[in-house]
Amino acid sequence: MKLAILTVTRNDACGLEKTIKSVVQQDLACFVHYIQDASSHDYSQSYLEYTKRYISSGGQVFYSRGRDGGIYDAMNKMCKKVREEYILFLNSGDCFHDGSVVRRIITTLTSLRRSDHVIFPWVYEHSGTRVFRSPLPSRLILSQMTFCHQACISKAARLVGEPFRTDYSILADWDFFCREKISGAHFSELTAAQLQPIVIFDAMGLSSTRYLLMFVEAIKISFAHRLFGYQGFRLTRNLCKLFFLIPFSSLFKFKTFFLVKRHIARILDSRCYCKYEAPTAPATSWPSESP
Repeated sequence: MKLAILTVTRNDACGLEKTIKSVVQQDLACFVHYIQDASSHDYSQSYLEYTKRYISSGGQVFYSRGRDGGIYDAMNKMCKKVREEYILFLNSGDCFHDGSVVRRIITTLTSLRRSDHVIFPWVYEHSGTRVFRSPLPSRLILSQMTFCHQACISKAARLVGEPFRTDYSILADWDFFCREKISGAHFSELTAAQLQPIVIFDAMGLSSTRYLLMFVEAIKISFAHRLFGYQGFRLTRNLCKLFFLIPFSSLFKFKTFFLVKRHIARILDSRCYCKYEAPTAPATSWPSESP
């Protein structure tokens, strides 16, 4: 069994370096790393050429460069290239929690073969602060995004064709998982009591900063899937609260911004969490270039 790790990057050489280092340090090279660079203008390409031999010494790496229609269009293109059984999306700037993540993933997937999507705990990182989070039950996926996409391992068979709608620039993943839940896909959630986190999620990514667009897309997806029934009660409640906050934004600009941010977090990112302490194990050094 092999795992396909898919990474999309554009003009984020520092984040890409962080991601690749965490992949290289895995103690089980049972993976294939696909990297899609959307014609970056920084040093991403030269860095990839320099580090390619380190990855290929264990797992395999496939690197492609070219323009695309956005992050989800690039993800769709990479899904078509995958020949492995399972897929993990690890965006530029995100990284594995430790050096044994791939080993834990393979071991877990072996015992959960009937599951279409296996969701692991993860760590949310923002401004130097780390917060540990576990997924909520998948039955709530129709009312909110119950997990971090980077902590979800999906069967490649569920991602054939065009799994992500490119007309959603931020919440296409939530739209996809809503369609999966409605179609009867099997989800398995692993809590902190069962397993360690597998990924450290970079909170400075696209989906963590563009709150207004997230709100608009959440409304569109809710109507598209008719989520305003019993299953969408919590979503409807939070959207109503947010609706009544917007008209007063001109009077309470700063206060409203934080209230809107809080309610959107409840809608899209309401997960169980606790404070996280970083492990004290020594960090693995980056391999030095041979003479």
